[in-house]
Amino acid sequence: MMKRFLLAAALGLAGLLLVGLGVVPRQNPAPLPPLRPGTSLALPTASPPLALAGTVVTRTIASAVLQRELPYLVYRPASAEQGDRRYPVLYLLHGLGADCSQWQTVGVVRAADALIARGAIPPLVIVMPSGEDGYWMNHRPDGPRWRDYLITELIPTVERSEPIDGRRELRAIGGISAGGHGALQLAWNNPFLFAVVGAHSPGLRSEREAFAFFGRGADFERHDPLSLAKQVARLDLDIWIDSGESDPWRGRAEILHQTLLERGIAHVWSPRPGRHDGSYWSSRVSDYLAFYGNALARRAQGLEARAATLTELTEVAASSQGS
Repeated sequence: MMKRFLLAAALGLAGLLLVGLGVVPRQNPAPLPPLRPGTSLALPTASPPLALAGTVVTRTIASAVLQRELPYLVYRPASAEQGDRRYPVLYLLHGLGADCSQWQTVGVVRAADALIARGAIPPLVIVMPSGEDGYWMNHRPDGPRWRDYLITELIPTVERSEPIDGRRELRAIGGISAGGHGALQLAWNNPFLFAVVGAHSPGLRSEREAFAFFGRGADFERHDPLSLAKQVARLDLDIWIDSGESDPWRGRAEILHQTLLERGIAHVWSPRPGRHDGSYWSSRVSDYLAFYGNALARRAQGLEARAATLTELTEVAASSQGS
């Protein structure tokens, strides 16, 4: 079973890397849609409930940083009910005008359950937090601290209470629209926390178009994925970026892809037909999970190999001292 899974993981990762090598001519950014806080993103109608092998629970956290209670969803694989095993974790951030149910609505729980059941991805825990319309950043100059909430409160709380292996190599983050923007800037600004990041239809605003809480100048650049892509070191990070070909944000996502390509920073660029809506995300959710699952599986293999090497070296050293 393990050999079959590792082969599937290797083949899936190879396919994704080939996609990431495609070069697309640079285009001017498309006009941006008038998205504002409170604007609802179009979502597909939820499918009738079917039995899950895994479980989904709703939790709340009392945030001292934000001075309020916030809900979050957790998906646990079926095997989490057996034994003391710890799992990789995937944090999925919602978009502007949505909430922590967005990812479940577009089908991530159903898809994860099916992919895990057939061995296409490893079992993993998926956490879907609430970020309201905060763009997952600390608001300038002294507004709500959404970054601090996520990093210093939510993640430690979840990883204490759920069957999660909290090592950086086994922690991924991704997001839709504003959540894609958030995932990228959080991964690049917190390299000790995340090893895998995905931006799905990222809503990448220019400084002129950004909300006031982004800040200006250096403040804006610290949270802008396009600015960070020009500056960050070549981190050991698996990166995925995708956008619908009719998405009005597509142009800036493509500039991000070109920037990474020109700097030699490995990533997957995976545009497909579609718009900035729930139908597009629903059609891609299995692709997203394959990326996260394969990247986490490869990193788990690397951790096991390093542990085995360290054990062997320790045994050799002990043997040498005893002779």
